[in-house]
This record gives sequence, C-alpha cells and structure tokens, in this order.
Amino acid sequence: MTISILSIVMCAGSIVSFIGQILSVRYPRWWTIESTVKNVTETVHFGIWVTLDCFDGACTEESSNSNGEKAWLEGVKVVEVFA
Repeated sequence: MTISILSIVMCAGSIVSFIGQILSVRYPRWWTIESTVKNVTETVHFGIWVTLDCFDGACTEESSNSNGEKAWLEGVKVVEVFA
C-alpha cells in the first residue's frame, strides 16, 4: 500500500481543521457581530459557554446558558461541537 503526498497533506489539513474547530468553540470570539449606531460601536462575540457584549470597548461577559434569549445558540453549539 502506497501513501501519496496528497493523502498526507489532506490528513494534516483535516487534523488542523479539527483542532481549529475545538479551539474556536472554546474561546468566545469564534463568531463576531459588529454594528455602529449613533457613533456607538457594539460588538458581540459569541462562544459556546460565554458571550461577550462590548459597547465602545467596555465588555461584559454573560453565560451562554440554554434558556431565554440565548436558547437558539444550542443548535449552533451542537453543529460546532460535532463539526
């Protein structure tokens, strides 16, 4: 059985992609939404366990629990964890 260079490159790429997915769900900056309204910049960084809400650089950390307004994130959590 011969292993080609392409197979090795594809395997390495898969491993790097998998590690990137794990790291992206660990830290709360994997999905960022930014908007500016009336000279106030609002940035929201979504993470699996923590959501950061930032207004002009002042950030507050909220739990990304599965109730209330953040309940829709459960679907995203499942997709990201299994990706």
